[in-house]
Amino acid sequence: MGDIDNYDLRATLRAIHSGELTADEAKAVLDTVRRAAAADNKTDIAEMTMLLRLKDLVGQMAGEELPVTGHVEAVNAASLSIGARELAFACAYLVMTQDLDVADEERALANTLGTELGLDAVRMTQLIAMIDQLVSST
Repeated sequence: MGDIDNYDLRATLRAIHSGELTADEAKAVLDTVRRAAAADNKTDIAEMTMLLRLKDLVGQMAGEELPVTGHVEAVNAASLSIGARELAFACAYLVMTQDLDVADEERALANTLGTELGLDAVRMTQLIAMIDQLVSST
């Protein structure tokens, strides 16, 4: 798989959430992404690279410098805007697709995350399609 162009990645994230993220929302997105990266119990360089790229881009969207590592906390979806919840789901799914093999554990986590983040099945399908298109464009 080729590398996703930074412009395309940023444009996709902005299409999902065009407003500014709060620092708490950015941290919640990053915690969700970290959880997704750990879902298959493997450390994959492509997943870690994407996690770092997302950390930077999500931090920029919030005007915050986000930590590389940290304790992954449960995300309180009720405290997040719908855009932040959708962004968290899409970023998590993007990390899970980096090894080109969405494992059963990752697929289960995607469904769980969608439910936890209060996303309906139609919107989850739309977000997955956006990320699949981004990944396949490389």
